[in-house]
Amino acid sequence: MKISLAGWSLHRRFRTQQHALTLLDFPRVARQEFDIHAIELNSPFFASRDKRYLTEIDEAAMGEGVDLLNIAVDGMGDLCDPDRAARQKAIESNANWLPVAVHLGCTAIRVNTGGQGRENERDALMWAIDAYLELAERGRKAGVVVLIENHGGLSSNPDLIVQIIDAVNSPWIGTLPDFGNFPPEVDRDEALEK
Repeated sequence: MKISLAGWSLHRRFRTQQHALTLLDFPRVARQEFDIHAIELNSPFFASRDKRYLTEIDEAAMGEGVDLLNIAVDGMGDLCDPDRAARQKAIESNANWLPVAVHLGCTAIRVNTGGQGRENERDALMWAIDAYLELAERGRKAGVVVLIENHGGLSSNPDLIVQIIDAVNSPWIGTLPDFGNFPPEVDRDEALEK
């Protein structure tokens, strides 16, 4: 088993006004401060998706002997938006991170379900399934797995995550369990087992 450090664990350092941590420094910090040799990147912390910048991140990681595992993608729209055009825009916005993952050698991206406030609507679940079907197919073409984290909206309910995974039925979709993200009314152990 290999332990990795999620960029979000240091989100305050990435967002501080003075001497903010950058993705170029993150591999060094992971290795030197925490003796961790694998990291998860977060889309909000990217200064750019320009190939030169991505190459710099990759070189910084290689220089430290740190593996880049996946990218947690945030703020790219709601896959359960009632508006079809908005859902398609969210799919496109999330899929735009697949080539970034390929460039960096990441094996996966995490894409949020959305659906905040629509957790009990059957349509929202169907829209999420359709979105992940498309994203998993795009992931297959890129060689990158698309992950669902229990991260609000539909994904707050482990049964809905299972339904999405079962409906997509692809090796190009998976889960990224966060032990602390389930709402208080959800039994954490039972949810993680599901």
